[in-house]
Amino acid sequence: MKNFKPTRLRAAKALMAALAVAAAAPVLADVVLHPGAIDASTGLTGWTFDNTYLSVSGNAGGFSSTANFTGDSVTMTIEGAQSYSSAYTQQYKYSSNGYVYFYQSFSSAGIAVPDGGTATVNLRKAGGTIATLVTVTGGAATASEYNTNSNSTGYSQSLNSAWYTSGDATLPAVADLTTNVTGNVTVAVSDGAGGVLCTTKMSLPASTATVAEGGTAVLNFALTVGPDDCLIGVKGTVGVNNVPAGLEPYSAYVNTYGYTAAWSYLGSFSTSISGNNQPYQFTGLAEGNYYVQAYTYFPNSNYLQLPNQSPAYVAVSQATGMSTRDFIYDGGVITGKVEVTGPYADQVQWGNTTFGGNYDYTQPDYGPAAGGYAQGSIDAILGYSAR
Repeated sequence: MKNFKPTRLRAAKALMAALAVAAAAPVLADVVLHPGAIDASTGLTGWTFDNTYLSVSGNAGGFSSTANFTGDSVTMTIEGAQSYSSAYTQQYKYSSNGYVYFYQSFSSAGIAVPDGGTATVNLRKAGGTIATLVTVTGGAATASEYNTNSNSTGYSQSLNSAWYTSGDATLPAVADLTTNVTGNVTVAVSDGAGGVLCTTKMSLPASTATVAEGGTAVLNFALTVGPDDCLIGVKGTVGVNNVPAGLEPYSAYVNTYGYTAAWSYLGSFSTSISGNNQPYQFTGLAEGNYYVQAYTYFPNSNYLQLPNQSPAYVAVSQATGMSTRDFIYDGGVITGKVEVTGPYADQVQWGNTTFGGNYDYTQPDYGPAAGGYAQGSIDAILGYSAR
């Protein structure tokens, strides 16, 4: 493992210094010169969503309008005597065992709003339901995540995503369109004595379904797990050393996500760690390649994303068992001053500086700083970047 030396940290490429300025300057709002309105119906027949966001745009003059509302219909004010080609909806549904985010995009909406009048627009599609049923031998499904998509000329829909507290789910779908379904299931592997040996996330095979209006298409998935599924994963240690006393990281966060050799998504995992130079591990991972990222957190709201390209991916398989990926580096400190001048300089409220690790494309792993990122807060009164 290559160490991230202080000299290399100081040589990291500065990407930007961001300041948020809260100034008492005039605020310009959109002005509707020729008031018009749109009466819109949204959603799917047979489905009731808890909340809807609607955006209407695609106007040659740059006019647009948005609305957030409960239910499936709304009247929204918009510039009249104009035509709008695009509409987009985001809808949400919550229940005791999960929730759904459902998106629809209309690229050929063809909405003509008269000056002083109202255009009636029906964006509501014929709907149906896709039901998933997951059976697990050797364990139990404890959570699931699904994504769907379908499209036709001038229209597309996607479900991104649905989360449920078991493998079984009910998913909205547009009737008479072929809907593609992908997903993964979190499985508690049984120890054979009524307990749980480990949890693992398993991808479901990609599937398709077509439903009639008001109908339900059922997708069945059968999974088998055993003790061997708990013996593989990724482990390591996260630490930043040789920094001044009092500036040591107090916690770390590690996340990973994986793909099979055929680029099927294996899900994501994360864990938090207290202290510095502490171990982490992810067990029960499915076989594949995993991209691991580690973050360390310091006083004064500063943090580091540690370099992650050496190696970028960790291979996980039954043959390798628990693969090791350490994040142990030497740290350094950069200090500087940011000055803001002008009539609103005294209105600065907060700010931060960010630094990105340099990529050396002559090296196979892009060099020891590749993938590294640092953020430090700025004292808005003194103008100094906190270490």
